[in-house]
This record gives sequence, C-alpha cells and structure tokens, in this order.
Amino acid sequence: MARLEYMDPLDVDGLAEIGHSERRHPFPSNLSRLLSYSPGAGRRLVSLGGWLRFSSSLDPRLRELALIQVGYITRTVYEYTHHIEIGLSVGVTPADITGLQSATAGHASGLDPAAATVLSAVRSLTTDAEIPDDLFGELRTHLSDEHVVDLLMNIGLYNGIVRLLRALAIDLEPEYDKYLIRFPLPAEPEATSDHQETT
Repeated sequence: MARLEYMDPLDVDGLAEIGHSERRHPFPSNLSRLLSYSPGAGRRLVSLGGWLRFSSSLDPRLRELALIQVGYITRTVYEYTHHIEIGLSVGVTPADITGLQSATAGHASGLDPAAATVLSAVRSLTTDAEIPDDLFGELRTHLSDEHVVDLLMNIGLYNGIVRLLRALAIDLEPEYDKYLIRFPLPAEPEATSDHQETT
C-alpha cells in the first residue's frame, strides 16, 4: 500500500501533464498521482524522461531492455512491468526478456552482442555504481558517444525512479499483473556485474 494517499485527477490542475503513461492509457498512473504532490518536480522529471524516450535517437529496444533490467535487478515490479509493456511495443521480444533474466543469473543469454553489452553495463552501474574501463570500451563499439551518454542518463534516471517507487511503496496497477505472470521475477534476488557471461 502506498505511503501517501493517491491524488484524484480531478483535484489536481494539469495532472495529465505529469503522468508519463497518459500517452498509452486514459487514466493517470499511480506514479503520476503521487508525483503530483510536487508538481514542479514531477513535471521536470517527466520532461527529462519524455525527452529520453521520444527525442533521443538511442535504439528504443536497447533503451527499454536497459530499463527492464533496472527494474529486474532491483526487483521493482512497477518499473519492471511498465517497461516490459513499453518494450514489447518498440521491438523487445519475449526471447530478449528471458535472455535478460538468464544473463542476470550469469547464464548464457542468446542475446545479440549489443544488447548483452548494454545489459552488462546496466547491471554494473546499478549494483556497483560504476562501469569498468573494459566494459565501457565494449559499449563504445556498439553505440556512438552520444548514445552512450543517453544510455547512462536513462540508467541513472531510472535507478532514481525505482528508489522513489520503493520508498513511496507505489502500487502496481492491476492491468500490469499480466507481465509479472508472464515474465516472473526470481524467487530470490540474483544479480551479477560480471560482463563475461556467454552470449
């Protein structure tokens, strides 16, 4: 249960400006309903997230895989399921998601080299707050320098968002349960920042 009461959209002027999911759903998300306690901060957060999603030329499949990985490795079901939905709409496949799960456990993933490298970088930055030089070099073989920066901005932003989600205990909307059933989180936390797993 959320630690603050969800705001009713009718009580908040311009709430739709804050809710990032309004592009896909008719009602504000639970996240946007709590961001509305601080409308100025909420609008700026959504503005940055919107630019990264809709204006950056970073491959959307790689971007969404990175954000699914953040949700998976932090066991934040809200982040994980919301970005599975977005990811499936921009080219992420079920095999990509099961590959991500396998790679997180340190097993062979079947992912293409670019995706495997991006996800290794996400795990390293999320668990260790750094990316080793050799892994950073691998990233630059798959992405332009602009896209490396955009990827790191995404990883950093959503590592912050998962902490907000968890600190406020924001509830998952029921329509997202299907993604958690289809692509369940592991029973126990599992993560590795080792980027030498077989792809």
